[in-house]
Amino acid sequence: MSNSFTCPHCEASYPFKQALVDKAVRCSKCKQPFKLQENGVALAVRSQQQAPPSSEQFQPEDGPSTEDVKVIEAAKQKAAQAAERKAQIKKSHENIRRQMSTTLSAAASQAASSESVKKESQRLQAEKEKTGRHERKGGSSSKNMSVRLSNQGAADSQNSRQWLIGCLLCVCVVIIAGFVFSSTSEYEDALAVFSGPIDKVDRRFPRRHQAHLERCWVMSYDEDSAPIIILNAEESEVGEPEILDLTPAHSVLSKLKGMAPVPNFRMWALEEAHGKIESLWNQRIDFSWWELAKEEGLVDDPDLLAIAFAAFLKEEGVKVYPYVKVLKKLEEGTVLAHRVLSLLLLGCTDAEGETKWMKRISGGSLPSSAELIPFSGEHGKGLLLGKTGYEFPKSLKYDGYLMRLDGDWDEGLRVLACDLTSSQE
Repeated sequence: MSNSFTCPHCEASYPFKQALVDKAVRCSKCKQPFKLQENGVALAVRSQQQAPPSSEQFQPEDGPSTEDVKVIEAAKQKAAQAAERKAQIKKSHENIRRQMSTTLSAAASQAASSESVKKESQRLQAEKEKTGRHERKGGSSSKNMSVRLSNQGAADSQNSRQWLIGCLLCVCVVIIAGFVFSSTSEYEDALAVFSGPIDKVDRRFPRRHQAHLERCWVMSYDEDSAPIIILNAEESEVGEPEILDLTPAHSVLSKLKGMAPVPNFRMWALEEAHGKIESLWNQRIDFSWWELAKEEGLVDDPDLLAIAFAAFLKEEGVKVYPYVKVLKKLEEGTVLAHRVLSLLLLGCTDAEGETKWMKRISGGSLPSSAELIPFSGEHGKGLLLGKTGYEFPKSLKYDGYLMRLDGDWDEGLRVLACDLTSSQE
């Protein structure tokens, strides 16, 4: 018996399965009913009765399989999608062509209109020239006179414009010159403040001398000899500013935090230690350091005596810093920086001996930089403090510095020092 059988109607081939024997089934190719016999032969069903549907799915061996059908369906779907995309692209191209056609038509219309306007303008120009030729034929002398008059009017108009422009330029020059000569720089303003008028209440001897000094950063002058220079700010020559970096000195100045100057002993110490320092000084003859200082001649030099006394105070548990040691450390910087910091540390800020800047340093506030501006001049007027009153030597040469500090220390430009260079006879 064969392993396959054929449809009695269309000869389609199917594999033999025992489960199909004596069952009426329908050919999947021709859709005709037949019944498979035990011997593997399929007989056509001639009756009008429909064959019952079978749960099995039969495919002819030479027909496409189920997987092939799925592939075919997928291919058809892709082909349909491709056709749809092609149709969309075609439609888009048609829209673009339609827009281009509309644009070209509009451009052509505009060009035609421009050409029409150009031709009309040329026609009017030709008629105007033709009319002008007829007028020149009738009265050339009148035309020449008109041309001469027209040229004379243009020349007069140009001269008037030039005169007006010249007047405006002169006015501008006068205004600018007045502004330049009437305005002053901030350096001149600072010098004018230094040597400006004194209030009436401060003019009396010896207050006037102190009033001038209090306008500086510190009262750094020797009141017995050095004169205050009354200068003319506009005649003073101001040099180029110089920026000093004061940060290298912070390591030295930070040691003075919380301390206050003890002027009588030329040192800085904590305020609560001032009483003990005074007491130990009064008892100095009871200690060997004093005898040793006298033997070595230190008592005649205030700075050396301060160093010896500071060494003794250290043994007694009192922390102090002599002026000379701190200033020696500051000398490691520039000369100008050393002078600036020395004045801020030691200089008084009023006649009562207030040390405003030292108190700031003691509180931990330190300036980072200083702007120094040198100035000098001749024909200064001195205010010299004599024994019975003021003397006013004239024709003095002088120089000095203006200074401005940064940050919280910025109180504007002020005179740091103004010194007498020489006198002129």
